[in-house]
Amino acid sequence: MEAELPRTRCRRLCKFVCKYGIKLTGALLLPLLLAVFTVVITLEQKKDADKQRLEDRQIAQIQRFEDRELAREQRQQDLNISIAARALERDLANERKDLEYELSEKVRLSNDEQRKHELYIQEENRFFALTQGTWFIQTGYVLYPQTTNPAFIWEDTHESVSLLTMSYAYHLAGNTMLLIVLYLLVYLLISRTSKLNHNQVQVDESLNGYKLISNGNDEVNSL
Repeated sequence: MEAELPRTRCRRLCKFVCKYGIKLTGALLLPLLLAVFTVVITLEQKKDADKQRLEDRQIAQIQRFEDRELAREQRQQDLNISIAARALERDLANERKDLEYELSEKVRLSNDEQRKHELYIQEENRFFALTQGTWFIQTGYVLYPQTTNPAFIWEDTHESVSLLTMSYAYHLAGNTMLLIVLYLLVYLLISRTSKLNHNQVQVDESLNGYKLISNGNDEVNSL
């Protein structure tokens, strides 16, 4: 009996220790498992959040890169359109200047021809008036002589006819020389005016060409 008493106590103590040890272990293990599970879930969520944040950052970078590329392409397209528009405007301006120059040249040539024709008609009328006046004067001297000079009194003599014919010939020659001189003066005046206009047009064309070259250089420098 005395030998079984310590054994019974030891058995009871072992049962007590096992029973309450299991309860204590279970009571402590459940919060520990919950804590471990919570930590694992938190780490997984943090990992997923970091991964999602990294993906969002990459997507944002790709989007910004695409936006920059689109903006650059749009600027390049606008620049090309503006260059083409300026070139078209410059070509149209050059064509318009050429047409205006051709039209002005045609008008100038027409005016010069008209002026020459008018001067020619005017000189013909003047020459005809002078010639006609000479005939009238000679006829008046023949029909109604107002001088006592025998050379100017109409007689059926060779001297009177020769003097009258020579006077008319000299007068006609003088009128012809005067007409030639007038024609030469008019021709020189018109030639000088045409030459000045032509030189002015060449100077304007040179200035326009220089301006076009300067504008082209400015556009190239701006690009």
